[in-house]
Amino acid sequence: MTEFKERFRKLIAVVLSAGLIVPPGGAPWLWAAEVITVDGIMVGDDEVTVKLSADAQHQSFTTANPPRIILQLSDAEYQAGSKILEGQGRFLKRVRSGQFQRTPKMVSRVVLDLKEMVAFEVIKGDGELKIRLAGGGADRAQQDETPLPGMTQVSAEAPASEPAVAPKPEPIKEDSELHRIAQTGQVIPTPTPPGSPAPTPAPAPALRPVRASRP
Repeated sequence: MTEFKERFRKLIAVVLSAGLIVPPGGAPWLWAAEVITVDGIMVGDDEVTVKLSADAQHQSFTTANPPRIILQLSDAEYQAGSKILEGQGRFLKRVRSGQFQRTPKMVSRVVLDLKEMVAFEVIKGDGELKIRLAGGGADRAQQDETPLPGMTQVSAEAPASEPAVAPKPEPIKEDSELHRIAQTGQVIPTPTPPGSPAPTPAPAPALRPVRASRP
């Protein structure tokens, strides 16, 4: 038992000595993890971009009343300056950010106040996290550029085609054959198409002999 206490005392002495030789301002590597900094918050059309010094562990959750999206960053120290920004777009009302807690570990939060609850996605990039709201911003722009099925895009510079105009008939001259026919009411016979057989004339009625009457 005495030997165990002696070993325990030596272990404590070693740990305390390691803590004393840490340079001023340095973080004790035995107790503290690497702290990532939040360097900037950018607000776009229904989206928020969080700039980070390195990749950070994060989780997101929502509240229904009032409608909010909360992005929580573990082991992250907030150094982004302004903590309240006006929202942009159809759903994003306001963005609030800051240091949520410092002990037992650093936690930063970014809160998106919404006009109404909407689906969202968190996109991880190189040194940043982007929260994009569904149905707004980039989604609307993409829908506006995509033509609906069965629709043809027409250039605004192309002039509309003019309807074809039938040629005006030439006036009938007074000394022409058509003018004389129109004045007399004569019917113009229909010409026989070439190659068609000539019409067969109707047979004449048979004549009966007439007897002379007696005196």
